[in-house]
Amino acid sequence: MRAVCSTESLLEKNNLKSCCGKLGAERISCFRDQKTKFPRDLLLEPEFPAEERTCTDFKKDGKAFFEDVTYSLSKWYPMLPPQVILGIVKSYSKLVMSCCEEAEIQTCFDTKKAAFEEGVRSRIAQQRNICIIHKRYGDRVVMDKTIVEYVQRFPESPEEVLPLVKEFMSTVAPCCQGDMITCMKLRMEHIDELCNATSGNPSLAECCKQDVFSREGCISSMKPDPKPGDESERYDLQGNIKTVCDSFNTSPDQAIINLLSEQSRRHPEASRLILLHYATAAEQAFANCCAKEDCAECVKTNMEGVNLEQSISYGIAIHGCARNRLAAFGPIGFEERLLMDLTRTIPQATFQQLHQLSKIATDAYKGCLEDNVLTCDDKNYSRRLLCIMHMNPITNFQSPDEDIKTFPLGPVLCSKDDKVLAVPHKKLIYGLVRLKTTISPQEYSVIWNLFNITRTKCCRKEDQESCFNIEGPRLINLGRQMLQFDNTDHYSKPAGRHLGMRSGHRHYHHHPSPNVVLSVSLSAHLISVRLQFTALVSGKSLRQS
Repeated sequence: MRAVCSTESLLEKNNLKSCCGKLGAERISCFRDQKTKFPRDLLLEPEFPAEERTCTDFKKDGKAFFEDVTYSLSKWYPMLPPQVILGIVKSYSKLVMSCCEEAEIQTCFDTKKAAFEEGVRSRIAQQRNICIIHKRYGDRVVMDKTIVEYVQRFPESPEEVLPLVKEFMSTVAPCCQGDMITCMKLRMEHIDELCNATSGNPSLAECCKQDVFSREGCISSMKPDPKPGDESERYDLQGNIKTVCDSFNTSPDQAIINLLSEQSRRHPEASRLILLHYATAAEQAFANCCAKEDCAECVKTNMEGVNLEQSISYGIAIHGCARNRLAAFGPIGFEERLLMDLTRTIPQATFQQLHQLSKIATDAYKGCLEDNVLTCDDKNYSRRLLCIMHMNPITNFQSPDEDIKTFPLGPVLCSKDDKVLAVPHKKLIYGLVRLKTTISPQEYSVIWNLFNITRTKCCRKEDQESCFNIEGPRLINLGRQMLQFDNTDHYSKPAGRHLGMRSGHRHYHHHPSPNVVLSVSLSAHLISVRLQFTALVSGKSLRQS
């Protein structure tokens, strides 16, 4: 900090003069507070250098190359703990060193980079998720969530794991408040303790052999151990209700911790939110009943309709269905469907926010039913996914006047690479749904077809840019007219239907024929649209046709 305070340009650029006027702990606190004001840490996925530049720069000066990567990550993620950033750089260095030695460099990156990026998104989202939950719900919810996670992962030794959860909790505040030196020190001590306490676990032992910057990421990606073979299939709450209520009357928090532990070790297949929702219902029943003489019957009555096993089965079925759709549509098609759903219900969010959210949700469906979606319920964390599942489109959203730049109409659409096309296609979906959150499948198909015809036409031109500059505004205005003409709600969302489970949205590889599109309606307005559509295809204006 002394070096920073002696560099005038840094002080001016980052508004740090007032901090340098302080001493000791006050100066440290000031620097930390100032960091939280920087408008960054927005991306869930860092932007790494293009492959063709990566290997050239790496071979020229490997040390300088990775220092630049570390600097970029630190700049864009000022609230991400140093050990996480260094762990990402370590993983990236392995990818680069591996692929830059291959004869087919691009093929190597294409094969390996997706898994690396998914791991990076997961680590960034995991840390951010902890801090969001801590800010909104406090220590208790973070602790309960961590108990479920740890006990599911190590079901054989909950008595060793539970003390470690309390130790982990001591790292949350400094890590989320930007006190990175304390955060890194406490997190590393916590991982050391975890490795020592559960040293008999083979998977954990492999993670603990790794360097200090890779161990945490390795442990967080571990799959749960099988549940103990001698453990009963179900925890008999009614049979143990007297003991549970005695514990609850003495220490309510400890009673819920014990209950979560008993259920989590028996159900490694359950999502954390399902277990937390169950614990919330149980806690309410205990609060109502444990002081009564007939506590067993009272708890039974209060928990009618709360069936943990049934909820787990339902969650697995929903997840299985989502996995099937993910397999059918592919990650890009699945992300597009999620983006459409999210834009319907949260149209006021920016494209970047919903784009990243659809990516992280798709990653979650690839593994397990995670809770990476922001909550719509500020009071009850365990119910937030249920809340989102039951959200209906915001029908009164007034889209601001859409600038032509909002829609991705340009030569980038002429790429043959699906990965390059993915973001422009998602931007078009976002823009259309914001224009009308209740856009029907028929309306969407018509406009999407027009979009593809415009793209095909302009990509055949020698001057693609000029073609898109002319045809783009015409296409946008035509789409606006269609959506503004019929403002009735064609779309209804049954209660409880899960994100990504609808069938209305078509993937961009599958489109209806122009003949089907042109016969959607015989109304006077759509006859006009048909004329404009014909003009668009032929390249003539309406005045010429």
